[in-house]
Amino acid sequence: MSAAADALRLRLQSAARRASEALLAERDARGVWVGELSSSALSTATAVCALAIILKRSGVSDPESERLVQRGLDWLAAHVNADGGWGDTIRSLSNLSTTTLVWATFAVVPGADAAYPEVVTGAQRWLEQAAGSVEPKILAP
Repeated sequence: MSAAADALRLRLQSAARRASEALLAERDARGVWVGELSSSALSTATAVCALAIILKRSGVSDPESERLVQRGLDWLAAHVNADGGWGDTIRSLSNLSTTTLVWATFAVVPGADAAYPEVVTGAQRWLEQAAGSVEPKILAP
């Protein structure tokens, strides 16, 4: 190995050690990191969708979980971008993956599409403009 490559390797090891030490120093007394994620349509839709599926599969009424689903849908409806889509955060431009996930969430939760018709229609319009269609296409092998 050349002297330059050896020196680079040592610098990289030193930088990795310093970065690890700095990250570990940020933990609280319990040894965990504490923080807050940015408000996110992506994470909200994922949580709402998962919770709605679990509620449906369990067949059990759980008012607290149902309330959380409703609050999530309300949040998503309140944070739709002016163009009808959603971005990864409340400050992000609309994108295909997040808008598709949120749109699907309104379809998964029973009655949500009827309760939020303007939101669902706006998302569908955005998706049609971005992707050309919202109809599934089956590709031949």
